[in-house]
Amino acid sequence: TPKPSSAASDVYKRQVSIDPVYTVTIPANTTIERGEQSVKLGSVSLDNARLEPDKTVNVSVSASGKLKNSKNESKTIAYKIMDGNKEFSIATYAESGNSTNLTLSIDKSEWDKAYAGSYSDTLVFTISYR
Repeated sequence: TPKPSSAASDVYKRQVSIDPVYTVTIPANTTIERGEQSVKLGSVSLDNARLEPDKTVNVSVSASGKLKNSKNESKTIAYKIMDGNKEFSIATYAESGNSTNLTLSIDKSEWDKAYAGSYSDTLVFTISYR
Protein backbone atom coordinates (compact mmCIF):
# COMPACT_ATOMS: atom_id res chain seq x y z
CA THR A 1 0.00 0.00 0.00
CA PRO A 2 1.30 3.40 -0.89
CA LYS A 3 1.92 5.81 1.91
CA PRO A 4 0.26 9.24 1.73
CA SER A 5 2.76 11.93 0.80
CA SER A 6 3.55 14.47 3.43
CA ALA A 7 4.41 17.08 0.77
CA ALA A 8 1.60 19.41 -0.20
CA SER A 9 1.44 22.11 -2.77
CA ASP A 10 -1.06 24.85 -3.43
CA VAL A 11 -1.30 26.88 -6.61
CA TYR A 12 -2.19 30.54 -6.29
CA LYS A 13 -3.17 32.50 -9.35
CA ARG A 14 -2.56 36.23 -9.35
CA GLN A 15 -4.49 38.50 -11.70
CA VAL A 16 -4.08 42.21 -12.29
CA SER A 17 -6.33 44.33 -14.44
CA ILE A 18 -5.10 47.69 -15.76
CA ASP A 19 -7.76 49.88 -17.32
CA PRO A 20 -6.91 51.80 -20.48
CA VAL A 21 -6.43 55.55 -19.96
CA TYR A 22 -5.63 58.40 -22.32
CA THR A 23 -5.99 62.15 -22.83
CA VAL A 24 -7.00 63.63 -26.18
CA THR A 25 -6.46 67.34 -26.80
CA ILE A 26 -8.47 69.12 -29.50
CA PRO A 27 -8.16 72.66 -30.86
CA ALA A 28 -9.88 75.50 -29.00
CA ASN A 29 -11.90 78.34 -30.53
CA THR A 30 -10.10 80.07 -33.38
CA THR A 31 -10.39 83.60 -34.72
CA ILE A 32 -10.01 83.97 -38.47
CA GLU A 33 -8.91 87.25 -40.00
CA ARG A 34 -10.61 88.34 -43.20
CA GLY A 35 -8.71 87.16 -46.26
CA GLU A 36 -6.70 84.44 -44.52
CA GLN A 37 -6.45 81.41 -46.78
CA SER A 38 -4.73 79.06 -44.33
CA VAL A 39 -5.51 79.32 -40.63
CA LYS A 40 -3.78 77.18 -37.98
CA LEU A 41 -6.51 75.56 -35.90
CA GLY A 42 -4.13 73.76 -33.56
CA SER A 43 -3.41 70.10 -33.09
CA VAL A 44 -5.26 66.99 -32.09
CA SER A 45 -3.00 64.91 -29.85
CA LEU A 46 -2.93 61.77 -27.74
CA ASP A 47 -1.12 61.98 -24.41
CA ASN A 48 -0.78 59.97 -21.19
CA ALA A 49 -1.91 56.89 -23.08
CA ARG A 50 -2.00 53.37 -21.71
CA LEU A 51 -3.88 51.36 -24.32
CA GLU A 52 -4.59 47.68 -24.73
CA PRO A 53 -2.53 45.82 -27.36
CA ASP A 54 -4.03 46.22 -30.85
CA LYS A 55 -6.31 49.07 -29.73
CA THR A 56 -6.25 52.65 -30.96
CA VAL A 57 -7.84 56.00 -30.19
CA ASN A 58 -9.63 57.47 -33.19
CA VAL A 59 -10.52 61.14 -33.54
CA SER A 60 -12.84 62.34 -36.28
CA VAL A 61 -14.37 65.73 -37.00
CA SER A 62 -17.68 66.67 -38.52
CA ALA A 63 -18.49 70.16 -39.73
CA SER A 64 -20.68 71.78 -42.33
CA GLY A 65 -17.71 73.12 -44.30
CA LYS A 66 -19.35 76.54 -44.38
CA LEU A 67 -18.88 79.56 -42.15
CA LYS A 68 -22.36 81.08 -41.82
CA ASN A 69 -23.19 84.78 -41.67
CA SER A 70 -24.75 85.61 -38.28
CA LYS A 71 -27.49 87.77 -39.84
CA ASN A 72 -28.28 85.54 -42.83
CA GLU A 73 -27.14 81.90 -42.70
CA SER A 74 -27.66 81.49 -46.45
CA LYS A 75 -24.58 83.73 -46.88
CA THR A 76 -21.60 81.44 -46.36
CA ILE A 77 -17.85 81.10 -46.80
CA ALA A 78 -16.78 77.55 -47.75
CA TYR A 79 -13.78 76.00 -46.01
CA LYS A 80 -11.94 72.69 -45.62
CA ILE A 81 -10.21 71.24 -42.57
CA MET A 82 -6.78 70.12 -43.66
CA ASP A 83 -4.06 67.78 -42.38
CA GLY A 84 -1.10 69.02 -44.41
CA ASN A 85 -2.08 68.74 -48.07
CA LYS A 86 -5.05 66.42 -47.57
CA GLU A 87 -8.51 67.00 -46.19
CA PHE A 88 -8.85 65.73 -42.61
CA SER A 89 -11.57 63.28 -41.68
CA ILE A 90 -10.14 60.89 -39.06
CA ALA A 91 -6.87 60.25 -37.26
CA THR A 92 -5.84 57.00 -35.59
CA TYR A 93 -3.42 57.14 -32.65
CA ALA A 94 -1.65 54.19 -31.05
CA GLU A 95 0.69 55.83 -28.53
CA SER A 96 1.35 58.97 -26.51
CA GLY A 97 2.76 61.82 -28.51
CA ASN A 98 0.84 61.00 -31.71
CA SER A 99 -0.64 64.22 -33.09
CA THR A 100 -2.12 65.91 -36.15
CA ASN A 101 -1.74 69.61 -36.94
CA LEU A 102 -4.95 70.98 -38.43
CA THR A 103 -5.48 74.03 -40.60
CA LEU A 104 -8.60 75.63 -42.00
CA SER A 105 -8.33 76.37 -45.72
CA ILE A 106 -10.43 79.06 -47.43
CA ASP A 107 -10.06 79.82 -51.15
CA LYS A 108 -9.46 83.44 -52.12
CA SER A 109 -12.58 83.29 -54.33
CA GLU A 110 -14.70 82.62 -51.20
CA TRP A 111 -13.35 85.78 -49.54
CA ASP A 112 -13.88 87.80 -52.72
CA LYS A 113 -17.62 87.04 -52.81
CA ALA A 114 -18.25 87.19 -49.03
CA TYR A 115 -20.82 89.62 -47.62
CA ALA A 116 -19.90 91.88 -44.71
CA GLY A 117 -20.67 90.55 -41.25
CA SER A 118 -19.67 88.00 -38.65
CA TYR A 119 -19.32 84.33 -39.64
CA SER A 120 -19.03 81.15 -37.59
CA ASP A 121 -19.38 77.38 -37.63
CA THR A 122 -19.06 74.56 -35.11
CA LEU A 123 -16.63 71.65 -35.42
CA VAL A 124 -17.65 68.48 -33.58
CA PHE A 125 -14.79 66.16 -32.64
CA THR A 126 -15.68 62.52 -31.89
CA ILE A 127 -13.28 60.33 -29.94
CA SER A 128 -13.55 56.53 -29.98
CA TYR A 129 -11.47 53.68 -28.57
CA ARG A 130 -11.27 50.58 -30.76
